[in-house]
Amino acid sequence: MTREIELADQIWAMIRAKQVLRLPFPYLADHHASWDETVYQMLVRDSVRNEVYRRVIDATVRDRVVVEIGPGSRLFLTQLCAAGGARKIYAIEANRDAYERGCALAETLCLGEQLTLIHGLSTEIDLPELGEVCVSEIIGSIGDAEGATRFLHDATRRLLTDDAVMIPRGCKTWVSPVERPSHLYPDDATEALIRSFAPSMTDTFGQVIDLTRYKIHNIPRASLLAPEQIFEALDFQSGEPPRSRECPLSFIATRDGVFDGLLLWIHLEVGPGQVIDAFDNTSWAPVHVALSPFQVLTGDIFEVRCTAQTSAERQTPAYGFEVSLMRDGIMLYHAVNKPDLPD
Repeated sequence: MTREIELADQIWAMIRAKQVLRLPFPYLADHHASWDETVYQMLVRDSVRNEVYRRVIDATVRDRVVVEIGPGSRLFLTQLCAAGGARKIYAIEANRDAYERGCALAETLCLGEQLTLIHGLSTEIDLPELGEVCVSEIIGSIGDAEGATRFLHDATRRLLTDDAVMIPRGCKTWVSPVERPSHLYPDDATEALIRSFAPSMTDTFGQVIDLTRYKIHNIPRASLLAPEQIFEALDFQSGEPPRSRECPLSFIATRDGVFDGLLLWIHLEVGPGQVIDAFDNTSWAPVHVALSPFQVLTGDIFEVRCTAQTSAERQTPAYGFEVSLMRDGIMLYHAVNKPDLPD
């Protein structure tokens, strides 16, 4: 685990030094097979995320039965629930390696009967009692990228009481045309981190993955070419969204610049009045969806079509993005970005 700890420390050192850092996390992380220990170590070090979750959990779980979906290998939120006085915690983890590491850690935590750690998908698990609180952090840098709505909607139907509290409550994903900053971290460190983070992606998926979507930490808001709009609004206390979703949006450029893609980021409502903005220094960070560059002028119109498709065979949505640029009623540009990973 030493390599993963050192790598997570390196990444966070650059983030906290306000380096504009590009990493290919989001579309590796929405497949269980690609989650390695580096990701969990990153989350443990995310002080923005962790402090908000701590406040909401402390105010909610005492003397209640908690169902946690996706505790990961470090059991960080699990430990917050235990410290917050939860009567019982059922923590369900789908990733085999994370589950085994979690079991080893659980033995050292001395939680006794307070914690039951379960391996499997929460949609395929039955529990001996219903939960009064559902805690999860199966949130992607695009809100539903890890299939949160599917898993949490199933939990509300089968694993929770009718009045159970959801932590988090909901998530909005914002989108805007963007000009990627030219001052990305300037030496070989970033590429080395990328190579060390995902050395086995080709083996995992049986084909070369041409990554076109990245997290960009510390991207300036001035990089946006138009005011942001909501692409995806998720309420984890209501029904499951349809498997096929489409969101057409129209933006007007507020400055000249070189358009080279879309930027997406989340506002996560962890609890009442407790919202995490991923533009801050969090492990989510905004997602840059790369498209071929084009010079734009103030007043140009971006017609953006965002789609999310969830097949019966896939646990997470496949996101697609299509952009047309209009000037004086004439289409000058059209580009499409398809999902990085295969179905």
